[in-house]
Amino acid sequence: MQFHSIDTLFKGAIFYYQLEDESDWAWLSPWKGSQVEGFIPRSSIQDLSDLDSDSLRGLIMGILDRQRALADSLNFTLKGIDSLNSELIAEVLKQNTVRKYNPILQLIPDYFCTSKDLQLIDKLIATIWANRESVNEEPLYSLGACFICQPELLMKSLDKITNTEQKETILKQIEWAFLNHFEVDESGSSDNPNFKALMDRLNADRKQSAY
Repeated sequence: MQFHSIDTLFKGAIFYYQLEDESDWAWLSPWKGSQVEGFIPRSSIQDLSDLDSDSLRGLIMGILDRQRALADSLNFTLKGIDSLNSELIAEVLKQNTVRKYNPILQLIPDYFCTSKDLQLIDKLIATIWANRESVNEEPLYSLGACFICQPELLMKSLDKITNTEQKETILKQIEWAFLNHFEVDESGSSDNPNFKALMDRLNADRKQSAY
């Protein structure tokens, strides 16, 4: 049986896959923000869960840097009159978000909760702020999960922020993700025993930042 190539994966691409028993091929889920799917040689896959800590950190940091740089560029061009350039940057940012930023966000909480890497969480917060006009909720879920497992460390990172608007925005975003995580009811209550303590911690920092 003959098969033909339907698309190209470049080194460093991030995608979802499913192994096909003992086959030398893996099934590639829809990727690149499209409905393209098919088979890829198993030998071409490097599972992110198998990366050592330093390699994973380098990957995460690089993707966050790229996302922030693109968002900063878009914000800068939107202040001018170069609408064509803005559209081009916006498209590159969109593709980077779908192909790399969103997938890597799912790995950040586990990494941060184990490594307690403040530099990484500082970079995540800065990236979220640069992308603050986006409706993408994935970064907020990731940040909220980091707060749940390491609230004191996350607040230590927030304490470095001197921009009042930025800090309040990030606090609101953490609260939104936090409430969604615990499935809070209409009265603002949750059955989870950790909910109240974490909510009190979040409110205490918000109250302090208001002074």
